[in-house]
Amino acid sequence: MSSEHATPSSSADQMALARLVSEYLEMPGLRLTLAQAQRLMGLGEAECGRTLDALVQAGFLFRSTDGLYGRLGDGPIPVLSIPGTRPMAKAHGGRKGKSSAA
Repeated sequence: MSSEHATPSSSADQMALARLVSEYLEMPGLRLTLAQAQRLMGLGEAECGRTLDALVQAGFLFRSTDGLYGRLGDGPIPVLSIPGTRPMAKAHGGRKGKSSAA
């Protein structure tokens, strides 16, 4: 894990975190280098590195010895709480038979 990246704390960082989690959930077996993740997400190196490192620290991703980031397993998705920020709400498609409109 790289110590050169700070922990995500801004709203933009939290959005990047949520989007990257979504990408890994939608594509089982996805393995990306930092450069590939940057291109996929349209992020700078520092922001992308912070996001990947936070997901490694949260136990959602691992980083292999050759620098690839992949999802640790197919188990439940943890609520990702990044120090200094509010926990991310899990995105759900809604419940059957209930409307989310007020």
